[in-house]
Amino acid sequence: MIKINDTCKYDEMVPLSDLQRNPLNAETYGDIKKDKEYLDNLKTILETQGLNSPVQCVEGTRKILFGHHRTLVFGEAGNIEIPVSYISEPKTKTEQLELIAGDNSRKKQTIIEKHKSVKNLIKARIEDFGDIEDKNKKVYCAMFQ
Repeated sequence: MIKINDTCKYDEMVPLSDLQRNPLNAETYGDIKKDKEYLDNLKTILETQGLNSPVQCVEGTRKILFGHHRTLVFGEAGNIEIPVSYISEPKTKTEQLELIAGDNSRKKQTIIEKHKSVKNLIKARIEDFGDIEDKNKKVYCAMFQ
């Protein structure tokens, strides 16, 4: 079982079975279950240090915005509930992808996976805003270093 630290501020404990995965997470990172090394490392960190940050879900739902990896590891460790905080739903796909990318900084990606993630962010930004400036491209590339 993974302990929840006092510094972990959340709105409520939610059964893992009630949470809904965000398809954008899989679009960005693929099937996370295939990266056993990453999940084992995350599990070790959470078991030794405890959980400091709750899963973030869309207000009024159980749809995960970010925290998919922690949720998976929590279940594997025998926990049946996880702390959740609710935030407003991002207005655009770009915002959602930026939140997902920012939350998963520990996840190592291959060059091909990084390219795909940056490409998805740029595509979403163009769809949402019609254009993308070079500075945004650089920021996206930096998110996946």
